[in-house]
Amino acid sequence: HSELTKEDEAEYGTGSSGNQGLFDTLKALEWVHENAAALGGDPNNIMIFGESAGAISTCALLTSPLADGLFSSALMQSGNCLWFPELKTSTLYSVPAEDLGSQIAESLGCDSEDLACLRNKSALEIVQSLPDANYRPNVDGAFLTSHPTISLYYGNFNKVPVVAGVTGNEGSLFVHYLGIQTEEELVEYLTEWGSNLGITDMTQLHNLYSVEEYDTPQEAFDQFYSDIIFVCPTKFLLESVSSHVPTYAYHYTHVPSWVNYNPNFEGWGSYHSSEMPFVFGTYLENLTASEVEFSSTMSTSWLSIANNTPQINGDEPWLPFVDAFSEGGYWAEFNATETKMVLGVKKNVVISFGLSGTDNSNRLF
Repeated sequence: HSELTKEDEAEYGTGSSGNQGLFDTLKALEWVHENAAALGGDPNNIMIFGESAGAISTCALLTSPLADGLFSSALMQSGNCLWFPELKTSTLYSVPAEDLGSQIAESLGCDSEDLACLRNKSALEIVQSLPDANYRPNVDGAFLTSHPTISLYYGNFNKVPVVAGVTGNEGSLFVHYLGIQTEEELVEYLTEWGSNLGITDMTQLHNLYSVEEYDTPQEAFDQFYSDIIFVCPTKFLLESVSSHVPTYAYHYTHVPSWVNYNPNFEGWGSYHSSEMPFVFGTYLENLTASEVEFSSTMSTSWLSIANNTPQINGDEPWLPFVDAFSEGGYWAEFNATETKMVLGVKKNVVISFGLSGTDNSNRLF
């Protein structure tokens, strides 16, 4: 559907178009909540969680008034609440989905109402016409009534315990292919990408991600991408919600054993999504004995959040982020060698990018 039906409007209210996938997710969550007791579950004890784009969907539910009362905790893996479209200056909402469709049609040389023209285009033409970040949820006035950044900062979200975290090498999956070999190349890439992302202090940027700080130029750039796209926004999320609800952080640093046997993963480290098999306990037959045990540690820790008894290693308390706020917060560091509580993760990076000690209420990344 290109817009809310009359039945939808009666149930959810009016708004601009978009978010059909999120409305499907909401329907599924409503079904789970309504039928949990019949299936032997507790409708008052439902955790929602997701990784990457799934974490963005989790955030959308966390900040949607339509999901109020449907879940009891929210966990976001390698994703956050900041990567939503910026709001239009003249309205509380972002650009309606019809406008996005019209832009795509125009780029294909079609009128937005001319379905025959659009259907004659190849899959490649359509993919190439899509604007950047077209997957982002829409601040539509129905599912989302405000940008999640603003909602979280001011405490206008569903008040449940929140967990958020990152892997140690988020960026490698996305930029390791660049194959940066020299310090000169690293400086060029940092300058170009940093400028495009709005960073003005190039001296500090080059100092943070230098060959002196990291083993190789490519690893330095991997970490730059990881920090600016994942770590800093996740820290902002944690700092925002920790003053409103119980909040927990984690840092997954385990390098999976399969990285050693696949040359395509060389240098990737604990890359984006590599924690998933351990969380779900899948492909255990391909893991080492210590990794099988580690998988149990991670899945049990995730379940402890759902059960409102936050723990790591089975019985060790998962300390709230805010208990060490001035030192960068408490983080649960998950690694097959040792899982433990640590203080702060890359505190200097947060300060460098202006995410701490400043007014971020209208900062939309």
